[in-house]
This record gives sequence, structure tokens and C-alpha cells, in this order.
Amino acid sequence: PTSAGKAQPLYSEVYTPQGIKLMGNIKVGDKVCTPSGDYAKVLGVFPQGFKKILRFHFSNGDTVDCCEDHLWKVNALYDQWKGKILT
Repeated sequence: PTSAGKAQPLYSEVYTPQGIKLMGNIKVGDKVCTPSGDYAKVLGVFPQGFKKILRFHFSNGDTVDCCEDHLWKVNALYDQWKGKILT
């Protein structure tokens, strides 16, 4: 959902139709890629100030840096979660 739990460091990579940009370089009006393979226009940029950043490690070897209250949309078939939002 908008306006909730998405703080990531300004050095995070964001995929755009023109290639990768750093989060800190994203501006209103830019287009960014969506998980569905489409793109969306950036409607607002909301600086979060200084936050504690954690590195999360996933079972497939991927990592991501984000704030500790970041929200995650997850699918876990064994728990019958499809698109569940978790902290």
C-alpha cells in the first residue's frame, strides 16, 4: 500500500524502463518497473530522514537493505498466504 513501510537506503537500485537508477536519484514523474512487468509513474518522493538499516538474507541467497519496519508482500503456499503483507 502507498504511504506505508517502504523505506530503503538512497543507494538501493531501482529498475526503470531506461535501466537501473539509485533510489536517491528517483524524481517525481520518473517511470519505475513493477513486479508485474509493467511500469508506474512516480507520483511523490517522501524522504524518511535517518533510519536504522538492516540487511535481510533470503533463502535463495538474495539480500536487501531496508528499514526494520519495511513491509513485505509474501506468498507462502504451505501457510496459504498469497499476497499477504508482513513486517
